[in-house]
Amino acid sequence: MYDDEFRIDPAITVSVHRLRSGDVLARVVGELDLQSAPALLRELRPALGEREVTTLRLDLAGVTFCDQAGLRALHALSAEAGPDRVRIVAVHQCVDVLLRLCGIDVFLGWRAGATTRTG
Repeated sequence: MYDDEFRIDPAITVSVHRLRSGDVLARVVGELDLQSAPALLRELRPALGEREVTTLRLDLAGVTFCDQAGLRALHALSAEAGPDRVRIVAVHQCVDVLLRLCGIDVFLGWRAGATTRTG
């Protein structure tokens, strides 16, 4: 699963890398929506089950579309993992705008309206 890139759905690709810190970085590219969200959950849940993984870091800078189902999937990952184990480290402008429109001041460590950064 680690240091690999795979298309999990026609609309989305994920690359997963274990960092020296023990954290896992998942870079997501494509559209996170009703169709692709379940596939994303299936691929990322195993990392959360590993004891040595402290934090799952999500780089969403390549996510060009996200809907309510995508937000629900990200929230589900966080809820299943426990407090502060899933963190967003980068977002595409469209995701940042979505977070602001939804009125989510902070979502998984990402402050809506923050300068988009890569992780």
